[in-house]
Amino acid sequence: MAFKLLIIGGVAGGATAAARARRVREDAEITVLERGPYVSYANCGLPYFIGRDIDKRSKLLLQTPEGFDTRYRVDVRLRTEALEIDLQNQRVRARGPDGEELVPYDALVLAQGGTPIMPPLPGADAEHVFKLWTVPDMDRLDGYIVDHQPKTAVVVGGGFIGLEMAEAFKHRGIATTVVELMPTVMSMMDREFGAMIAQELVASGVQVVTGIGVSAVGVDAEGQRIVTLADGRQIPADLVLFSVGVKPELALAKLAGLEIGPSGGLIVDEFLRTSDPHVWAAGDMVVGVVQRSPGATSASRSPALPTARGASPRRTPSGRRCTTTARSARAWSRSSRRPPR
Repeated sequence: MAFKLLIIGGVAGGATAAARARRVREDAEITVLERGPYVSYANCGLPYFIGRDIDKRSKLLLQTPEGFDTRYRVDVRLRTEALEIDLQNQRVRARGPDGEELVPYDALVLAQGGTPIMPPLPGADAEHVFKLWTVPDMDRLDGYIVDHQPKTAVVVGGGFIGLEMAEAFKHRGIATTVVELMPTVMSMMDREFGAMIAQELVASGVQVVTGIGVSAVGVDAEGQRIVTLADGRQIPADLVLFSVGVKPELALAKLAGLEIGPSGGLIVDEFLRTSDPHVWAAGDMVVGVVQRSPGATSASRSPALPTARGASPRRTPSGRRCTTTARSARAWSRSSRRPPR
């Protein structure tokens, strides 16, 4: 009986795991369940399509289910949502276009990523308020710009994506203001660098407001769309983009009873294995690495998220951290060398 690898999530981590797994195990049956309509797209390039640095939407779509099957013999099922993991019987209940089914596995990889945080502020659900995380998010935002021709925009959040989007809006001729709660933009860097980046933004025509948060999205007395800051100041905002952080997509993992770390992500070992010996995880779902190798004297968590020790981290153009999954692939390959159930 063929070894069955099931991967939930088909964008960055999931698609990489599938391709790497095929190189490790030519005889494995590899299935990818992806809730969305696309697989293996260049999510780091989404802001650059909005800014038209990338001129064709098709350049973001790196693979198709048919391409994955032809090149890697991977069964990719789009618009298919995993509903429940049965750890004891090693199967996943999933719902796709043709209804529900039980998908068995010998090894399971969770690569569901994260979900952008949308603060529960007044007006945050308005039609001109956006997030940017997926291709459909990008399509909605780009369509709004084309249809409504906004003159002003406020980007809430001064991290990687927020600054890329501020640049993109500026390229589209939209007067843009970045609002960042921390004292400087790019607060994960030394403050001096954040100040330098803010100076460059201002020099390019982007306004920067730091050290204060947003309290509401709405309209002023004259009916003009605005963003209201915590101190009462109002900024014109025909368009608003929130980019204030990401939370792990953990509903499925929690329902299955997998171990969650104190900061809210899945705990994995140095091979990206979760608390269940047949389940691995990678990407934004992972909180850190716990040493579980034989002979380890204590548990230690790595601050480098979500890279396991021995993997090779790299930065994408947007600054997101990408990781290789070679060690986890070797680990589940070794675990598969047992009699079929």
